[in-house]
Amino acid sequence: MSMYEQGAVSWAVGGAVCEALAAYAAGATTYLPQPEHVAFALDLMEIALNVHGLIETCIQILKELSEVEAALLSRGAPVSGLAAPRAYTSALALYTVGALRRYHSCLLLCVEQTSAVFEQLCRLVKCVVNPGDCGSAERCVLAQLHDLYQAAAHLNHAPHADTFANAYPKIKQALYSPLTPTPSNYEYNPEFLSEFFTNPRKGKIEMSWARQVAESPANRYSFVCSAILAVCREVDNDR
Repeated sequence: MSMYEQGAVSWAVGGAVCEALAAYAAGATTYLPQPEHVAFALDLMEIALNVHGLIETCIQILKELSEVEAALLSRGAPVSGLAAPRAYTSALALYTVGALRRYHSCLLLCVEQTSAVFEQLCRLVKCVVNPGDCGSAERCVLAQLHDLYQAAAHLNHAPHADTFANAYPKIKQALYSPLTPTPSNYEYNPEFLSEFFTNPRKGKIEMSWARQVAESPANRYSFVCSAILAVCREVDNDR
C-alpha cells in the first residue's frame, strides 16, 4: 500500500478501537477489543509513520479507560475472554504508555497533546497514595508523568502544577532515587518458578507463588534474578 493508504487504514483501525471502547463505556455494546488487538492497532500506526494519529489515538484510549473500568465493575463479571477489570485497563494503559514513551520527543512538540496526555494519565493514578507501593502499571504511568512534568515547562504552571506539584517529589523519591545494592549471600535457584518464565501467558499468578516470594528473601532473590534474565534474553515482543 502507498503511504497515504497506510495512513488511512491505520486511522480507521485506531478510530474503530476508540469507538468500541466508548460504546462499551456507554453501555451500547458488550464487546471490548482484546488488549493485543489494541496493541496491533498502535503498531499499524507506527508502521505507517502516522505518529500524530498514534498519539491522538493514545489520548482517546486514555480518556476511555476510567469509564471502561467503571463499566466492567458495574456489570459484575469480566467479559468473556477478558481478565479482571483492573487487569484489562492496566494492560491497555501499559500498551498506551509504551507507545507514548517511544514517541516522547514528538509528543513534547505539541502543547495541546502533551497537556491532554498529562491530564488523562493523572486521572489513571489519582487513587495512588504511595508511589513506592503500587502496581507495575501505575509505576509506568507515574514514570511517564514524571518525565512529562520534567520536560514540558508549561506543565509546571497552573492548572497542571496545582494537582501534580506535591506528587512530583514523592514520585521522584520513589522511582528515581539512586539505589546502592547491598551484598547478598543468597544462592540463585534458576528452577524456582521457572514454569512462570517459560510460559508467562499461561494464566493468572497463583496465590501460593506469591506467598513463596513474599515469605522468603531467598525466593525473592531467585525470582528477581530470573525475571531480569528472562527480560534481557527475550526477543519476542508478544511475550
